Parts: sequence; structure tokens; C-alpha cells
Amino acid sequence: MKYHYKLKNLPFDFKPFDVMKNDNLEKFKKRNNTEAQTVLEKSFSLDECKIYNKEFIDWIDDNKLELEDIRYFESEPFCSYHLHKDLIGVSNEDIDQVKFNFIFDSFETNMTWYKIRASTKGELYLNSQGYPIYRYLKETCDIIFTTDVNSHCMINSGVIHDLVNGYNNGINRKCYSFAFSKINWNESVERFKEFLN
Repeated sequence: MKYHYKLKNLPFDFKPFDVMKNDNLEKFKKRNNTEAQTVLEKSFSLDECKIYNKEFIDWIDDNKLELEDIRYFESEPFCSYHLHKDLIGVSNEDIDQVKFNFIFDSFETNMTWYKIRASTKGELYLNSQGYPIYRYLKETCDIIFTTDVNSHCMINSGVIHDLVNGYNNGINRKCYSFAFSKINWNESVERFKEFLN
């Protein structure tokens, strides 16, 4: 099973836009492994995205794709995420969640996927949006795949994973994340194969 593909030759050009606008940034910060590291995380709407990326939204509609979650992440240099799954309330089972991540200002970031060891479990917590998510300890998991995630990509976020930024030229990494519903990983690979590298 693959966990990541770079996206190529897309029939649209995804344009970054200011999701945060004039919001109080403190409201959207979440702590990571150290108090000094923060990630801005905010949900946004398709209507908001369509103002800047009509071709992408039209492509979703034309392909009869459904989205279940749309979020923006902005992480600082040297930031590292806890091991986690993006699926709400799912503990030890690996369940496909296919995402298109449109990434900007990323230069030395890696994502690693893990398999939890038998007889261990994740810890339930509420993310910054108030959703129940499971996170995991590295010492209870084994690495199964690692790759750089510095460009637009399709990922399987229903498997335990983390993300680690390097110095990143001293600037924040930005990610616009679109989670599809009612489609598994193998179906996605076949359906989007002309766009996968």
C-alpha cells in the first residue's frame, strides 16, 4: 500500500489565499511537541476557496467528488506534529482517508507513516477544531514509510503519521488540505493516476 504521491499535470493551478484574514491568530493555534512550536489550523469553506480557485472547485464538481473536511495548516520552522490520524474518533484501525494537500513555502519537510504495535492504543484528545482525534507515542509504533512533502501531493491520512519541518528558510510552511469522502486509496490511485507521480 502506498501512502503518498506527488501531484503533477493537474488541470488547474491552485492559488494560495489568506485563510486567516483578520482573525485572532491565538484562537487557531495548537501546541505541538514543545511549547515553542505552534501550528495555525483553521477550517474554511468551498465558497471561500472558489473565489480564488474556481477551476479547482469546478474540477471537483465535474468529477462528482465529495469533500468531508477542508482545512488550512501553517507551521513554523522546526515544528513537529504528534503522531496522529486525521480520522475523527478512529483508534487502532487503519482506514483510508484520501487528501489532496496543496503546499506552499515548504523546503525541508518530511512525513512518516507508522504501524502501531499489538496491544497498544492511541490517546484520545480534542484538536483545535474540537474534534476527537487519536495520537500515538513513537515508542509504541514502527516506521513503515517516509518521504518529503514539499510539493502538492495526495496522502493517506487515515494511517498514523507525523510531519517534521526543518529550518525551511526561516519561514512558515502553508498547506491547504482537502479530504475526500466515499473513496478509498486504491480507487483514488486508479481514478487520479494521470496526475500522480
